[in-house]
Amino acid sequence: MNLRLLTITILLGLALLPAGARADLVKGIVSLDLCTDWMLLKFADPSQVRAYSPLLYKYHADWVPPGLPVHDGSLEYILQLEPELLISGEYNAILLRKRLQQLGRKVEVLSLPTTLVNIREYQAEFLGLINASEGSGAVDWDRTYPPRHQSLLLLGANGIGTGTNTLQDDLLRKAG
Repeated sequence: MNLRLLTITILLGLALLPAGARADLVKGIVSLDLCTDWMLLKFADPSQVRAYSPLLYKYHADWVPPGLPVHDGSLEYILQLEPELLISGEYNAILLRKRLQQLGRKVEVLSLPTTLVNIREYQAEFLGLINASEGSGAVDWDRTYPPRHQSLLLLGANGIGTGTNTLQDDLLRKAG
C-alpha cells in the first residue's frame, strides 16, 4: 500500500512541476537569428535557452528583457556553450550552421512562412522542436473581419507589388 501511495505522490508531483522544471523540455538551445530569438522569448521557458543571437539587442523591441545571454556568432563561442539544439531560419547563418552540422551538432533550420497557414505550421514545428505548448501565445486563427472593398497597392522590397497567394494578401484578406 505504501508503494502505491509513493508512486501516486511522485506522479502527481511531476505533473504539478512548472514547465521549466519538466524533464521533457529541450535544454541548451542556442538561437542563430532574430526570428528564433523572438520565438524563444515567446514560447520557451528561459531555462531552456543557453544563448540568443547577437541580433537580439541590435534590433530594439520594448518587450525584450535586458540582460539575456547572447553569443557573439562565432563558431568557437557557440561550441563553448555546448548546445544541445541550434535553431535558425533558412536564410541565416548558412556557413556557420553548415559547419556546426559537420561537427555533429543538432541544427534545425526552419523555412520562413509565406502564408497564414504556413505561419501555423511554422509555429507548430517550432513548438515541437522545443517540446513546448502554445500557452498564452495562442493565436485566434479563425477570427476574420468583413471585407471593405477598398483598393490597396502594396509595394514590398525593391518595389515589388504584392499579389494573390502571398503572406501580405492573406493578412489583408483576414483583416478585411
